[in-house]
Amino acid sequence: MSRHPLTLKVMRLARPALTHSQQFPVDYVPKYPSTFSHSARQFVEAAPAQFGGVTSTGAAGKEVPLESFPLTETLSLPRKFGAMYLGETFCAHACITNASQTTVKNVAIQVEIGIGGRMAPLPLSLRSERHEYRQDGPASIVVQRLEPGESINLQITHEIRQLGLHELSWQVDYLGIDGVPDTLRKLFNFRVNNPLVVKTKVNRCRPQGVNESRAIFLEIQVTNATEGTMALERLRFDPDSAYECMEYDSSRLDGMDAPLSPPPESAGAEKQGNAGQGVIWAGTSFMHPGETRQYLYGLTQRCQQVSDTAPSPTSPPLPPSWGREAQQAGSLGRLDILWRSEFGGVGRLQTSQLSQKPQPPTQFPVCMLGLRQPLADEPAGSDDRGGQVALERPFDARFLVRNDSDQAVNLTVAADMARLGSVLLCGNATREVGEVEPDRTREFTFTFIPMSLGVHRIPTFRVSDAYSGTTQQLGGYVADIVVIGDC
Repeated sequence: MSRHPLTLKVMRLARPALTHSQQFPVDYVPKYPSTFSHSARQFVEAAPAQFGGVTSTGAAGKEVPLESFPLTETLSLPRKFGAMYLGETFCAHACITNASQTTVKNVAIQVEIGIGGRMAPLPLSLRSERHEYRQDGPASIVVQRLEPGESINLQITHEIRQLGLHELSWQVDYLGIDGVPDTLRKLFNFRVNNPLVVKTKVNRCRPQGVNESRAIFLEIQVTNATEGTMALERLRFDPDSAYECMEYDSSRLDGMDAPLSPPPESAGAEKQGNAGQGVIWAGTSFMHPGETRQYLYGLTQRCQQVSDTAPSPTSPPLPPSWGREAQQAGSLGRLDILWRSEFGGVGRLQTSQLSQKPQPPTQFPVCMLGLRQPLADEPAGSDDRGGQVALERPFDARFLVRNDSDQAVNLTVAADMARLGSVLLCGNATREVGEVEPDRTREFTFTFIPMSLGVHRIPTFRVSDAYSGTTQQLGGYVADIVVIGDC
């Protein structure tokens, strides 16, 4: 038996659920009715509320029960605490009762919640208007008197923002018999799980021309990890300020051939349209337990100023993706998800900043300017093939190298023969670029011949400086080309 005159009971406030029908269907044939089926049919029609309560209007205007409908109109309360998920709101109701025969005075109530020993106070909402009380701070209520048999009803709400085992601490300070102060404490533990499993994959695309910026395709997979069905109300990707975003969902596949960056006159309309509820996958908002959906976003870096030094008149313009700030931008943005569970329970989850793996720094970045391939009716060749070349015909690829160091260099560029694949190199694999001043560029050309159809990548080069004796092997690839059968 407890030595305290007060009792404390805490219950989680959860939404009810529809009960399942307990009725059994009766095979009733009007032409050949049996005694049992006829009696059972009359009883079900006379008391439909006891057998589900879900009715429909028949041909004669009479309400008859739906025997095959699995749910009823009766609500049932949860029989256990249930699962708690990140992004939901935890609600609890507490009842403090004076179970003694004496009056208890100065009942002070405090509630804290936390994880790993880091506790934070919770605001209280008193539901008993007949008691005299005072607000002792935002997270403490003091009731002046509590007579025998009387109760204090309180409610708390807390938005869950952390995963793991949570502790809910209740502390009730009061003046007991003969005015002796005493304290009643109770601890409750519950675990918070992740409602959604979010996986991301970043695919980088090298710029194909000098006026194009580096494009990034972000794949996002979202999986329902809860025990029930959720209805997505909003799934929106908010890009970082360094990027412009284009959404590619299943309802707009006809826009995949459009340019990645919207034109200036439509950029405002696109942004305004994306600022609402965002994209809902496949035109439906329901996600069943374990269901996975995939989203695709295209990101382009915004143009940024690289240097205050005026470029040389002989130097071509620099690609926007060569900005030092843009190269160091690791965060891509965050995902904002809003959903509803059974009976309209709201949950919201904002991911941390999605980031890409930082690229290794290089002092001599290389970009492809364009392609030149001789045609049958144009012996001199045509410039800017748009990334397409003909099979088994040599083509010239023009590249641009930039000196990002703080001193002049004398560069030599060498192709990596082992990584060329089906696109072979014609002629010497080394090019003498010459002296390049800081923040200046120099152009060089290689000749290739494609030996198979399809999409192929031209790998990056090995750049050497004759002045300092240093060599840098650039990672990844420098451009994509499409080999077709006939130009």
